[in-house]
Formats: sequence, structure tokens, C-alpha cells
Amino acid sequence: MVMGHAPIILPAVLRTPLPYRRSAWIPLGFLHASVALRVAADLIGSGWLRGWAAHGNVTALLLFVGFAFMTVRRARRPSATKPAAVDPSPASPTPSTAPEAARMATTRPIPSRLKGRQ
Repeated sequence: MVMGHAPIILPAVLRTPLPYRRSAWIPLGFLHASVALRVAADLIGSGWLRGWAAHGNVTALLLFVGFAFMTVRRARRPSATKPAAVDPSPASPTPSTAPEAARMATTRPIPSRLKGRQ
């Protein structure tokens, strides 16, 4: 429940984005492994293994909190690795865009009924 709802609730409460990172799957995988170990411990009747599996659940939740904290922290600080904005229009038209550039370059006169509305 925590790992499913936190990516939605945290950005609303903290007013900061919580971008997706592939590393967010690590705590979830750890949680699944510890729950599977806990079920196996119940099936074989091992109390000490069940206790260790419970510690794995707590560790997975703490890992999730740590990963979420680091993700928010990275999202808040400006990054020097962000790529510069690229102008989508080419400086010189390529052969594939030449007809489109010629079409866009033609100007049409403004109708007289619209001239006063500008």
C-alpha cells in the first residue's frame, strides 16, 4: 500500500515532483522476496526465519523511503547535466521540408473585416 500510493500522495503533499526512476523497483523486489520468504517460513513452521523475513519487510520499506527522499532531492536541485534546449526548426530547410517551408513563407493578406480587430 505504501509503495503504491506514495508516488501519487508525496508530490501532492510536498509540492515537488517525484519522477520515475528504475531504481524504485529495488525496494519493491526486496519486499516481494521478503514476503515470499515469510510465507515459506510459515509453511515450514520456522519461527526464526519468519522473524528474519519480517525484518526484510521493514528494510524494504526503509529502502523505499530512502529512494523516494533521494529522488525528490535530485528533482529539486538544478542539474548541470540537463541538455540544452534544441530549436525544432532547422536553420536551413532540408529537401524534405523545403515544400513546407515555401508554403509557410507565403503570406496572405488580412481580410478587411479582420484588420480592425488586431
